[in-house]
Amino acid sequence: HRFFISTVFSYIVKWKSSLHAAELSSTTEMVPQYYRASKLCKHGINPLNEKIIAKQGKTIILNCSVDGNPPPEIIWILPNGTRFSSGVRISRYHIGSNGTLIIYNPFRDDAGKYRCAARNKVGYIEKLIILEVGQKPIILTHSRGPIKSISGESLSLHCLADGSPKPNIIWTVPSGYMLDRPQITEKYILLENGTLVIREATIHDRGNYLCKAQNNAGESSITVPVMTVAYPPLITNRPPQSIRTMAGAAVQLNCIALGIPKPEITWDELLHPQGTLIIQNPKSSDSGMYKKRKRKSYGITLKVHEPIVNLF
Repeated sequence: HRFFISTVFSYIVKWKSSLHAAELSSTTEMVPQYYRASKLCKHGINPLNEKIIAKQGKTIILNCSVDGNPPPEIIWILPNGTRFSSGVRISRYHIGSNGTLIIYNPFRDDAGKYRCAARNKVGYIEKLIILEVGQKPIILTHSRGPIKSISGESLSLHCLADGSPKPNIIWTVPSGYMLDRPQITEKYILLENGTLVIREATIHDRGNYLCKAQNNAGESSITVPVMTVAYPPLITNRPPQSIRTMAGAAVQLNCIALGIPKPEITWDELLHPQGTLIIQNPKSSDSGMYKKRKRKSYGITLKVHEPIVNLF
C-alpha cells in the first residue's frame, strides 16, 4: 500500500526573431511523499494495524518499513507514552537502522499498543502494532496425595491455571476419554474454570486423572490420583443370641453397622431408627428366629440370623 501526493506543472516558452524561431518546454514536479508498511493485516479494518504474539523472554522485532522523499524520520511510541527515535536505546528497547523496534527479554508488562510514526516535510503516518506477550501456562492447584471419593457421591477435581493467552483445560480420565472443552455428559461435567466433576463416583472411577493446560506459548500438566472408598457392611453391635422375656414386656433388639456408603438395615419386623427392632407387647406367637438384613447400594447383601426369642 502506498500513499502519495504529486503535483506537476508544465511550462512552454516560445520566442521568434526575423532569423530564428525556437520553442522551450519545461516540466516541474513537486516532490512526492509516500509510505509503505512492511507487514499488513489480512483481515483488519485498517491494513496498517498488526497483532503480534511474542514468547516471554525471547527477543521480538517489530517491523516498520517506511519509504518517503525526503527520507522520513521514524519515531516509536511505547504503550506508556514514551517516545524515542532511531539510534536511541532505552532499557530493553532499541530502534534499528531500518526502523525496526527490538525488544529484548520481553515479559507480560511489555504487552500493549505500540505505534510507529513516520514524518517528513510533506506528511505524517502511523502504524499500530498490538503486542501480546505469551506466557506458558502455570497450574496453580496441586493435590497432596490421592483424592478420596465416596462411592455414590459426586467428586470435584480442580485444575486452575494461569497463562497468556488464557490456557485451554483438557482432562483425560483413566479410561482414556478426553474432555477438551466445557461440557456436560452423563458421567462428567467440565466447568469453565477447569474443574472436573465426576457424577456419583464408583470404584470404577478410581485411577489417575490427567489435567493439561495449554496455549500457543506452551503447556503444563498434572496427574490427580483418585481413590474410591467403598467398605462392605460390618456389624459392630449385635444383640445376644437368645433373649428371654415376659409376655407383654417390650423387647428391644439393637443392631449397629458400619460401611461406605452407609448401610441400610432392615428387620423382618418393624424397623426403628438406627437399626433397632422394638417388639411391642410380645406374646408367645412372637417366639422364633428373627432375620436381620443389611444391604449396600451397590448390591451387597449380608444376612444375619439372630436372635431367638423365647417367651414364658
